[in-house]
Amino acid sequence: MRTRKTILFFILFLIAIETIFYLSIEHFNKVKIEKIKNSQIEKLSSELNIILNFNQKFANMIVDEILYQEKIKNLLKNLNSANETVKNRTRNELLNNLYSTYNRLLQHDFRQLHFHDKYGNSFLRFHSPQNYGDNLLEVRATVKKANETKKPQFGFEEGKVQNGFRNVFPIIIDNEFYGTVELSSSFSAMHHFLHRTYPYEYKLIISKDYVNKRAFKQIAEHYYIGSSVSDKFYEEKINECEIEAIDKKTISLIDAKIKENFSQKLDSFEAFVEDFKIKNEWYLVTFLPIFDFDQSINTYVLSYSKNSIINDTKQEGFSLFITLNLILSLLIILYILRVNYIQKNIFIKKAYTDTLTKLFNRSKFNVDLDKIIKEKRFCEYSVIMYDIDFFKKVNDTYGHDIGDIVLQEFSDVTKKAIRTTDLVYRWGGEEFIAIIESNSKENLILVAEKMRVAVENFNFTKIGKLTSSFGIAIPKKDDTKDSLLKRADDNLYKAKQTGRNKVVI
Repeated sequence: MRTRKTILFFILFLIAIETIFYLSIEHFNKVKIEKIKNSQIEKLSSELNIILNFNQKFANMIVDEILYQEKIKNLLKNLNSANETVKNRTRNELLNNLYSTYNRLLQHDFRQLHFHDKYGNSFLRFHSPQNYGDNLLEVRATVKKANETKKPQFGFEEGKVQNGFRNVFPIIIDNEFYGTVELSSSFSAMHHFLHRTYPYEYKLIISKDYVNKRAFKQIAEHYYIGSSVSDKFYEEKINECEIEAIDKKTISLIDAKIKENFSQKLDSFEAFVEDFKIKNEWYLVTFLPIFDFDQSINTYVLSYSKNSIINDTKQEGFSLFITLNLILSLLIILYILRVNYIQKNIFIKKAYTDTLTKLFNRSKFNVDLDKIIKEKRFCEYSVIMYDIDFFKKVNDTYGHDIGDIVLQEFSDVTKKAIRTTDLVYRWGGEEFIAIIESNSKENLILVAEKMRVAVENFNFTKIGKLTSSFGIAIPKKDDTKDSLLKRADDNLYKAKQTGRNKVVI
């Protein structure tokens, strides 16, 4: 029953340790991976912000340059004319005077130069001159805000023709507000800039519902295609780039996995990062939601990079788990070996120890002497056999309990009288034997005499004084273990026969 409980406890202990290992590594991995993902999101956000800040400053400089021209100023004063003929003539003259400027802007990745009157009506779209007159205040928050505040406004918006990162400026001439002018850049332009700077692929996806509510349908189809990551999104068409960081086939395979596993997650419009294995290579895709100017979110910018950092982190966690298990297994093995070693030693000690006197027993004597003989050191050792004189009388007079106490005290007294390197054994009954590392007759007599005198001077419990007799045997060249022991036993017998309380050699 005790063994069962021990095994059960051990199993429960292992389960607890394994659980702690697993949960700890999972937690640290999760924290580390979360930091990696946040770093990727912050990186993409930083890359976009750098470009947007540059575009805003550049747009501000261009618009200032346009509005600084007297001829343009005079034309813009006709933005709100009630005369359609005047407005049409103004529209054509603006187009003619600024068309070369617009073409140069296209070369710098700006794609929209758009004038609006003070009522929020489209006056002239350089990217689509034939479409004008529609009111933008309900669909273009940047235009509405610029009209209301008479201050520049910046932000991403879907328009009736194209989306864009908008830079909308008030047109104020001689302290009078005439309308607004917009200079915006496309994601395609930003994509090329990013692509030239970083070894990644990028794309912009935008909610179909959002686009369909705002854009002219026939024009929207010109600028968008259905997204390969979700049926709920369009993907902005991007002009071909000279550099290809990741080939289109790999991108399509990644997109298929996104559509299969993360299409629903896109509905949250929250930033996230996922990793994908394609043809034994790992790729990271960062999903960064883009706030519209009105603070709604309908758009993502996706960044694709060849990066195994998340998988490497997972593998490191797995390797750590394996390492900890190996260490645990090693500790368990060492523990089992140690327990077995201790138990074996306890067993051996019990097997070789006399239970009454706690001295080594006859079996241990045979093992030790056989070892000495095997090591060919037999001639370097001698034996002393000794016992208590008239011990039978002690048992008969005082009983075996007192006799046992006398044996214990006798073994202690004689053992303390010799060196710690010498070995003492209970041979049986009241007989004892010692292995002494010496073959000197004089030394052996001194050792035996020291033991005899110690016994003679000791006051035994209930008994008082007792004596002991000793027989010494020094090995000869032709001796065996049995012949040596017989000679020691004979010498002890002689000591008994010749008066006791003496040493015979």
